[in-house]
Order: sequence, then C-alpha cells, then structure tokens
Amino acid sequence: MITTLHPPIAEPVATGAADATTDLRVRAAVADDAPQLHAILDSPHLLDGTMRIPHSTIDAAWDELRPNDHQRVLVAVDRSDRVIGLLVLVTHPGAPRHQHVAHIDLVATHPDHQGRGAAGMLIRTVIEMAEQWMAIERLELIVFTPNTRAIRLYEHLGFEIEGTMASYGFGRGRHVDAHIMARLTSRSPAR
Repeated sequence: MITTLHPPIAEPVATGAADATTDLRVRAAVADDAPQLHAILDSPHLLDGTMRIPHSTIDAAWDELRPNDHQRVLVAVDRSDRVIGLLVLVTHPGAPRHQHVAHIDLVATHPDHQGRGAAGMLIRTVIEMAEQWMAIERLELIVFTPNTRAIRLYEHLGFEIEGTMASYGFGRGRHVDAHIMARLTSRSPAR
C-alpha cells in the first residue's frame, strides 16, 4: 500500500544516479539501513497511507523489507547517504504466466524530507528498471482514494486508475476505499 508522495521531479533518474536539483540518488537498500528504514516506517504520517500498524521494531522492519528473489527495495539517499525514502517492488519470477507483472508495494518518505522529490525519483527509477531491464509489461500499485497528491503523481507518471475497491483498508477507526492503478509498457509513451 502506498503512502503520501511528493510532486514529481522534472527528468527521469537512472538507478544510482544523482539528481542535480535535489542532491538525491537512488540505490539498493542494505542491512545497515534498517534503523533509518524503521524511522520512516514507524512515522505517524505513514500509517494513514499504508496497511501498517503502529509500533514495529527495527528487526521486524528489516525482516519485512529484506530483499529476496521476489522483492527489491530501493532507497533515496541524500549526499551524506542518509535514507530519506524507500520503495518496495514485488515481482513474480517463478510464475511463468505472471512474471511480466510487478507491484509497487510501498513508497514512503521520511516526514522531515517530504516535497524534495524522493518519491518521484524512486518511482521513475523503478519504471526505467522494470521496463528497460526486467521485461515488465504491467507495473501496478494500490493507493487509498483520499491520497489525491499521490494519485496525481502516479497519473503524471503514466499510471491509470483501473478500478476502486470499497472498504479496502481500515485505520483510525474507519474503512477507506482504494484505487488499483497500473502503467502498461505497451501503452506508455516512448522514453
């Protein structure tokens, strides 16, 4: 489930590249990032945009985010290599009829660094990686309907709303609807 996102940056950013306007770069998450990832995942602002519940531990956060054959975790870092955002991409390499599909499971930024372009940079990096290196035809995500800022960003990046799921999530004592959105490589403009 996706969390609050930021306005997009102007140009696509390749994996590991720095963006001149934000001084951010994207890299793969490593075990040493666990405390910083936990700080993001345990932020109160994150709860409203995800399926997470409060009070996780650092070990539980890393166990959940640990990269494996089906999950890639990218982080946006600043000049001092401080993690300010993360993205989890889930793939299906062992499913011959579904291996062309990937799911953006989480996009999150540290509350002190919202609006710096980290989410847009992470999503652009994953789009480039999925379409140019992983033969992904369908890149999908789920976003709560009140998260209009994220929805605008996704639409700007070529994702389309395919449907709305009523009462998909629960938080703060109420049910909330969610959109399923997808970007299909064959329908997306050439890069």
